[in-house]
Parts: sequence; C-alpha cells; structure tokens
Amino acid sequence: MLPQISIIDILKLKRKNYTLKTTSKSCYVLTCRIEGESLFFYNNEEHLTKRGDIFYIPSESSYSQKCSSETLICFHLNVIGNISSDFEIFTPSNKDYVCNLFIEAEKLWKQKGENHELKCMAILYELLSLLHICKDNLPERKSSMLTPAVEYLNRHIYDKDLSIEKLCENFHISRTYFNRLFHKEYNTSPITYIHRRRLERAKSLLLGGNFTNEEVASLCGFNDVKYFYVFFKKMTGITTKELIKDIQHFKNKPFTLEEGK
Repeated sequence: MLPQISIIDILKLKRKNYTLKTTSKSCYVLTCRIEGESLFFYNNEEHLTKRGDIFYIPSESSYSQKCSSETLICFHLNVIGNISSDFEIFTPSNKDYVCNLFIEAEKLWKQKGENHELKCMAILYELLSLLHICKDNLPERKSSMLTPAVEYLNRHIYDKDLSIEKLCENFHISRTYFNRLFHKEYNTSPITYIHRRRLERAKSLLLGGNFTNEEVASLCGFNDVKYFYVFFKKMTGITTKELIKDIQHFKNKPFTLEEGK
C-alpha cells in the first residue's frame, strides 16, 4: 500500500556562508535547490547538490551541510508506511519543471488559500511519482534482463503510443514472460504501474486548475478524452467533474487501483 503522507510545513530558505549539523532529523524532508549549491556530508560521503537537484532526507537522519549561497524550498513531512530510508539525490532531466513544482507548492502553502493543503499534496504526489521514493512505485531494479525494458517504460510512461506489446517486441521478450518477471520482482503488473503513474499525474494536473480535461488526457498518455473519463472513474470512483466540484470528497476518500491484466 502507498504510505500515508502529510505535510508539516513548506519553507523557502535563503542562506549565505551557512554551516549546519543535524542529528536525528525529526521528520522526512524533500528539498530542491532553486539557486546556488550546497555540500552535504553523511555516511562518510560528500555530495554536492546544485540548482534543480532534489535531496531526500529520511527521518532520524544525521548529517552536516555547508553552502556559500543558496535558495531552496523544503517539504517537511510526516510519513506512515513503507518509504525509502536512505539519503537520495536526484538530478531531474527537466529541472525547470521540477523547480516550478516546488515554487508553486511554497506559494500555495504561504498564501493559505482555499484547499491549499490538498493542492500542495497533489504537487507532492506528482514529485513522488517522478522520483520513485515511495516503495509502492518501482523499487530498485533487480534483474539485468529487465533493466533496459524498465528504463524504456519509465521514459515513455506518458506516451500515447506506449504499449507492452511494442516494449516486449523491442526487447525480444514474450509479453507473458515479461509480465511474470515484472510482477515477481516488483509485486505489481506493468499495466497497473502505468495506470498508477498516469492517475497520479492526472490528479495533480486537474487539481492545479491550469489544464482542460482534454489537455490532461493528452499529457497523461490518452488519445481519447472519453476513455480518460472512463479510466478516471474506474480508478477513483468519482468523475473528473466531481473531483473539482467536491474537493473534500477527494480529500477524504482514498483512491483505489485495480490490478491490471
């Protein structure tokens, strides 16, 4: 099951000539450097994070940090459930897009407008779906045979012409064997994984309010908006219109995912 995550705070910090030593961090942190860079020391290792890099810090962590000048945005989180317990640094391929997600979340949190917590959670889940921190997403790849196919799947997850048949043909593996091996290693089917990723992006885009249903469908890999409506209702139990009209319904009702065949 997906971990239960709640936002404690979202902070924008500007630092110059800063040195920090933290022992047993009391919460989980997801932070993005908007400007500048910072040097982290943990587990006898040294890591430099630059603009656009995302640093994930698990709870109860100890580390030290030095920076000459930086601007960053931090999510402070409570987490119940299975989530990575290791420090992780991500360098997204689209740094501007990820930075803008952090900037938008901090702006919404600071303004304290209507349903700001829910909107910030939607952005957070979009980030988590991109970064694969949640163990309910794909864990560390185990099979060298699956590695190139899984990398292909993640690169094309929102492509309209993505198909398991095409993927298997490209990598010279039968669909039946691929499905069995994928499920054995990741405890879910390829179709369910695709559905989960597309649903998470759709919820985030819909709640952001900047795209039409047709645009959301296209951005999430659907050729037909009518099919997108059917998909969304099947996966969530509510329509896209009900999601926007009755946000409290969305907030209080857990989303369910049916295992793909």
